[in-house]
Amino acid sequence: MALIEITQLTISFLTLAGILFAVYKYFRDPDINNAAGIKEMGMACNYRHQAIDKDVAAIRETMHLLKVNHINHIETDMRDMRDKQTKILTILEAKYQIKLDN
Repeated sequence: MALIEITQLTISFLTLAGILFAVYKYFRDPDINNAAGIKEMGMACNYRHQAIDKDVAAIRETMHLLKVNHINHIETDMRDMRDKQTKILTILEAKYQIKLDN
């Protein structure tokens, strides 16, 4: 083999190796570059879920407070009605001289 053939063969192998390396790098780099993006998206998703969980917990607490407060108002109103009913019955019993059964 002549020196030219050996040089051409060497250049061909180096070119083939360069092409293989370029193809490998072409398919490998997007995975590495996207790994950071995927990780950031996962963290953002976790933050969103935590914020939603906090919002749901706040809504649940608000609903509980409304329920408790509303029940207290209803009980207070019932007590007031019972007291007023007792006063009305007392007035009617005194005015008409009758005894009403409760």
